[in-house]
Amino acid sequence: MSEVDVELYIQGRGPQHTFKASLEGWDQNRLDLEQIMNEYRLKAVYAFSIGSGRGQRLMYNPRNGLSVVPYSGKPGSLIRLDGDPKGSLMVPILKISLAAFLISILTMAFALKEPPKFFSKLQVLAGGGGMIWLVCLVTMFVTQLTRHNRQSK
Repeated sequence: MSEVDVELYIQGRGPQHTFKASLEGWDQNRLDLEQIMNEYRLKAVYAFSIGSGRGQRLMYNPRNGLSVVPYSGKPGSLIRLDGDPKGSLMVPILKISLAAFLISILTMAFALKEPPKFFSKLQVLAGGGGMIWLVCLVTMFVTQLTRHNRQSK
């Protein structure tokens, strides 16, 4: 098995990581891109050149995770890759929890016979249509939930 040196840049900055990777496959000339993407939490990998920057997106075979593009296979060769990191899960979780908090506050304020003074001031600023704001928040909440679920598949 021949090993190559890999320099991994993240969004053109780096090299962030330098490691040795073995070439695999029938002809021992393909990188295991799926493993690299999982190990370094990347959503996409691109060819990289110091002179011209990011190149073509590298695809991998879904059956075995090996790169579609073969490499020279010479031991000690240097391969430069550029990657896009996966997004954090904290942002959608914070958005959803904030929306749920606001919806619960508005629902409780509408359920009270005498709403709090701050809520009356907010109704004056919003034009008095409090129920419309509640419907808008519920719509945003449901949209965020479905969009996040679709992206994570």
